[in-house]
Amino acid sequence: MSLFARDVGIDLGTSYIRAVVKNDDKKAPVSEPSVALINIETGQVDSFGFSAERALGRTPSGKVAIRPIKSGAISDYEATEYMLKEIVRTATSGIFRPRIAIAVPPSITDVEERAVVDVGLAAGASKVYLIESALAAAIGAGIEVSGKEKARNKRRPGRMVVDIGGGTTDVAIITDNEVQLSESIPVGGALFDEEFVKYIKKEKLLTIGDTLAEAIKKSNGTVSEKGDQFSVEITGRELTSARPKTENVSMRDIIQHVYKPLCERVIDVIRSVNEKTTAALASDIAQRGNGIILTGGMAHLHGLDEYISSKMNLEVTVADNPERCVINGMKFLLTTLDNRRDGVRNFTRTRLIRGY
Repeated sequence: MSLFARDVGIDLGTSYIRAVVKNDDKKAPVSEPSVALINIETGQVDSFGFSAERALGRTPSGKVAIRPIKSGAISDYEATEYMLKEIVRTATSGIFRPRIAIAVPPSITDVEERAVVDVGLAAGASKVYLIESALAAAIGAGIEVSGKEKARNKRRPGRMVVDIGGGTTDVAIITDNEVQLSESIPVGGALFDEEFVKYIKKEKLLTIGDTLAEAIKKSNGTVSEKGDQFSVEITGRELTSARPKTENVSMRDIIQHVYKPLCERVIDVIRSVNEKTTAALASDIAQRGNGIILTGGMAHLHGLDEYISSKMNLEVTVADNPERCVINGMKFLLTTLDNRRDGVRNFTRTRLIRGY
């Protein structure tokens, strides 16, 4: 029966859950928002994905829309299991239990690893393999991690990958088919939206939803100095009167009080990883043509690459389709499952043992 089973790669993200099937070039990766609509009375999941996302901020009576994945970790086990089952069923369209490889952030704890493995098995996997999302992002961004050079015992130059997703920022040094050093912080697109909402509530006395904050970020979000030259029109509910009200908000204020402070936290972790790496790897990253490669949905934030480059004095490149780098890398990594150990990997503890 294993001959008919399909190997499936999963990017279990805070904003989106994506899946790809091994050796299936005809089918595009499955992609659904990581949102579940819960029936409050029964506790059961009514729907997930795009249909549930439409209910965010406007949920019908007796139901609530939630994001079961937060900061790269499972916050609602049952909802995550439901989403994973549906994603795997859609991706495979088969009756046999597939092997599933799931991308996880480098900072994942032993307990969080066990939760991911358990939910994968509960969703119908025959085996679950955990793969660091930073490695998948690097491969999906086009960084070669294996090949003829390694066969000739030549060390590949180190590269730094900064993956800014919906829930976390993962910074990793990749070389010789491995993550040599990595750190994660709970800063991602969702936090940018939350801080935007808080700022508007505090400074403009308006209540708006995360969905509007995300839409403004996607259409006008920037950390470029040119952002000082325009404003955005925001409509929300006035706190004092509860009536609809529209305000013009300067992007200068948003940049200075929301976007740049969060970007500084990203730069701090980049600096931390760069300071902890070896002199040889730091030299690799500083070379022209190497530097930092940005992946994840937040890589689309206008001016972010230039901002990081100016702060770190390193070359910064935005990957093609940065939000799909992890799932694209997982498609390649599915070919390596026979050489990998399934179950809990204890990534963080392994790095501590190595002395990184």
